[in-house]
Amino acid sequence: MDNKEVMVEKKPEKSGNATGIVSLVISGIAFLGSWIPIVNIISMILAVAGIIVGAVSLIMVLIKKAGMIIFPILGIVFGILTFALGTSVYSIFSSGTSSSTSSSQSSSTSSASSKENNTEKNENKEYKVGDVISWEGREITVTDVDKNYKPQYATAKSGQEFIKVTINVVNKSSSDISVRISNFEVQDSNGVKEDYDASTFSLSDQFEEATLVPGGSRKGSLVFEVNKDDNNLILLYSPDSRFSNKALKIKL
Repeated sequence: MDNKEVMVEKKPEKSGNATGIVSLVISGIAFLGSWIPIVNIISMILAVAGIIVGAVSLIMVLIKKAGMIIFPILGIVFGILTFALGTSVYSIFSSGTSSSTSSSQSSSTSSASSKENNTEKNENKEYKVGDVISWEGREITVTDVDKNYKPQYATAKSGQEFIKVTINVVNKSSSDISVRISNFEVQDSNGVKEDYDASTFSLSDQFEEATLVPGGSRKGSLVFEVNKDDNNLILLYSPDSRFSNKALKIKL
């Protein structure tokens, strides 16, 4: 009997398609985190990876005609859904954060504007002796003015006289502040500003420079040499510097 070569046609081996399963797993993990803000950014990256792996697996299945096509398809579908969901959550979260930041900035701007307006009102208003004035976190009061003051060791120039001004400063802010005698000047009716006179240092109650803690206060007197019988004298107080444009005005 002749030996006949028997040709047996091999059927394509079915494969579980590991690449497709990897795609589905990646997309599935990404889907779980797509609901969580910030984490969803990582999920979106994984979703893209799942879509790419799924597409490659699907192409391999179609070319080789082997393997389960369902896994890469599910991987691609889950990847697309995850990316879309992650994008939506990210947009909502970003919009909320932006709105909150904008609101906070608006509130800060409004607060700063309100404070600036209050300061401007204080600048434009002219106060008098005895008024308790809130100013730049301070409470300023001119408690007394002696227009007949005569220093023991000083003589006024011709046509001028000395005045003694007693001032009280209270720190109403939440941090330390400095108070200096150089913050005070007297402006006469001609618009001329005068610094304190050297006889200030001979006063027993002279206004001394100090750093005040919250709630702390400093009271003392300053001497100024001014035009005699000038009834339009104004005490100027600049908390930052005498060269500042901001100045509190108190009629003496």
